Amino acid sequence: MNALKYFLILAFLALTQLGEVNAQNLNTLDDIRGYALENSTEYKQALLDVLVARNNQEGIIKLDETSFSFSADYKEDDSLSSGTGNTVSAAAGINLPLIDQLALSATVSDDYSGSVGLSFSPLYHSDDRQQLDISYEKALLYAQEMAVKTENEALSAALNWMTARQQVELQVEIVAVKEAVYKDEKIRYEAGESTLDDVRDDLMDWTEARTELSTRQTLLQARESLLLQSLSADLDTASIEVIALDLIRSELEELKGSVDPERTDSAGVYSVLSALKSVESSEEQYKNTWVFDPTLSFTGSVNLPDVTDLQGDSPGWEAGIELSFSLDDFQFQDKSISRMELEQAKLEAVQAEMESRLTLQQAVTSLENSEQNRILAELEEEQSAELYDESRFLLRTGAYSEAEVEDARLDYEQSVLNTYSMLVEEYLAWRDLLLYF
Repeated sequence: MNALKYFLILAFLALTQLGEVNAQNLNTLDDIRGYALENSTEYKQALLDVLVARNNQEGIIKLDETSFSFSADYKEDDSLSSGTGNTVSAAAGINLPLIDQLALSATVSDDYSGSVGLSFSPLYHSDDRQQLDISYEKALLYAQEMAVKTENEALSAALNWMTARQQVELQVEIVAVKEAVYKDEKIRYEAGESTLDDVRDDLMDWTEARTELSTRQTLLQARESLLLQSLSADLDTASIEVIALDLIRSELEELKGSVDPERTDSAGVYSVLSALKSVESSEEQYKNTWVFDPTLSFTGSVNLPDVTDLQGDSPGWEAGIELSFSLDDFQFQDKSISRMELEQAKLEAVQAEMESRLTLQQAVTSLENSEQNRILAELEEEQSAELYDESRFLLRTGAYSEAEVEDARLDYEQSVLNTYSMLVEEYLAWRDLLLYF
């Protein structure tokens, strides 16, 4: 936990001192993650909240609350036998809190007289320190999860944009090939080598390809908008290119090596940890709410005489005790409400853990499904590669036209793109598990 504290604090200091962001080329997934963290206002706010909560913490020893005072008085006195006279007096003091129940104080005047006092309040109690500590711990936990979420959202937006961009580029080629196939079929029909139905089928394929291109272009625009939003970027500050399939596969294998699904814990997400901290907060509040809450204080002081006093008076001392209470100090209703708030916090923590357990199960299931989809996509890619090789052989024998070979090639390219898409899906599914560590 200490390492996390210092990491988040240093991260905030680093991110807030970056200044104006220069144009960057985001060529790797690490680049994307780093850029997202640098530009996420939510993540920066979470880090700032950590610093604020840390600054608000209180220690058991309260020396930092020591206060100093100084006063001076001027008095005109006309009661003196010699006529009107003026007197000036000054005094300085210090109040030194040691702990919540104990404090020291001292004063000294310009005639060197003064006093040293002690106050002790055995019934004083407060949960402020515990509540501030809990707030700090919740801020740390939130910042930790926000970092992972910021990275995941940026990676999801970027990788889905890359997939959509390749789909558009491929669909443009498919439309061109479908058009060529349709025109070839018309020539064959005019030569009596095909039927009108064949021409109609190829025309329908061409029309469907153009419709699909329009759909994919719309999807690309939407994903581009989401990408810029997730990165908090624009085209002047970031340049992003499609990451190769092999690099995605390499990142996936590296992620698999560092994440063990068996070690995931549904209680490891912020929603559950925060709910548990709320229970802890309610427990502290409940313990701090007394049914009867009077004020009791013991005071003692030693008065130091003027050192210039020729009579040589010895120091004197005083002691006192004070007990006070009012009707407001009887807190039966407050205690009852505090107990109900504690029970409610416990119920909410149980509910949060149940929801998290279900979400984790869904994440694991999604991971297993994405792995199966990727395996099937790779098998289809192998089959498409074989069909493409066969079409090139048939081209040499005259059984296939160049347009038909081109059509087979695009089927193969589509299968490669499907594999890319499934790799992205599996990679993001593994990233989702990082929230449960």
